[in-house]
Amino acid sequence: MVTFATLMHFYCPYLLSIIVFFGTVSCSGQRKSSADSEKQFTIGFWNMENLYDTRNDAWNDDDFTPEGQNAWDEPRYRSKLKNMARVLDSINADILGMCEVESKKVLLDLRAVLTGAGKNYKIVHFDSPDERGIDAALYYHEDKFSVIRSEPIAVALPENDKTRDILHAVFLHKATGDTLHYFVNHWPSRRGGTEGSAGKRALAAQTLHNTLQTQNLWNKAFIIVGDFNDNPWDSSISKVLGACKPAKKSDCNIHNLAGFFDVTQTGTLKYNNRWDIFDQIMVSSALWNKAGTNLKFKPYSNQIFAPEWILQHGGKYEGHPLRTFGGKTWLNGFSDHLPVTAVLTYDK
Repeated sequence: MVTFATLMHFYCPYLLSIIVFFGTVSCSGQRKSSADSEKQFTIGFWNMENLYDTRNDAWNDDDFTPEGQNAWDEPRYRSKLKNMARVLDSINADILGMCEVESKKVLLDLRAVLTGAGKNYKIVHFDSPDERGIDAALYYHEDKFSVIRSEPIAVALPENDKTRDILHAVFLHKATGDTLHYFVNHWPSRRGGTEGSAGKRALAAQTLHNTLQTQNLWNKAFIIVGDFNDNPWDSSISKVLGACKPAKKSDCNIHNLAGFFDVTQTGTLKYNNRWDIFDQIMVSSALWNKAGTNLKFKPYSNQIFAPEWILQHGGKYEGHPLRTFGGKTWLNGFSDHLPVTAVLTYDK
């Protein structure tokens, strides 16, 4: 397996990027040891791009039915599941946030074709009011975590517009007894133009900020992941939510790991042959500084998962994530977004 590791110019100015073979490396070029593996776990996020089953349900999923324009029949659905499973088996995350999943059924179907440890994933999922019927969800390993509670957090938009709920799960880390809050986001899209839709993403950001405030989480261990449909420097994230490039502000409460990536070189999706970093992982100050918790973000560990086989080769979209459809043409790919991962360590 080949992955692209973090562009680590912040930590290692002499390295612009590194390619990782069979694992992660540090600035010294050393792979993680088996001892490290026993004291760490992987978190992640992936936009699954229209993970629908073939049934015609009440929401707007007509295109993803056998009679729809995508001719979304059982063979195509099963091929999509197999492709997604290949990625999940490779990532092997202990907690994985997801979006653009239709239902708990597709999560069960996907889990059934996993071949690694993920075949034992537990699921957190709530139906959202989104008109397309797509939701946020979580997979997690029950041997490492238990769920204390979980909830959907509604994002209210003007004119009764509907969007995805924010998924909030509170985990107990069994090895240390620490509590870990995990927020999975899929903020409103840029449909209608970036500026015209920016207010909707600002409302999603404010909803999340308010939740952190009202639940008194600023000094707690929390992780924020998602497809934000904005880049790390956009106002919704940098100003409304208040996420900063790690270690750039002494009073920063939310450290955005995507700040380490150079968008001129890499990203999680490509539009008009230009990278964006809409898919991000953020950690709280407690996890960045290991304050009041036994858990800590592992330096250099955040990655965009981009092996050659997940990318398109040849044609107009060379180097783009290989998606399921290109227009109306079935490409039998994965997603238009690349997954992101990071590692947390503990010493108890």
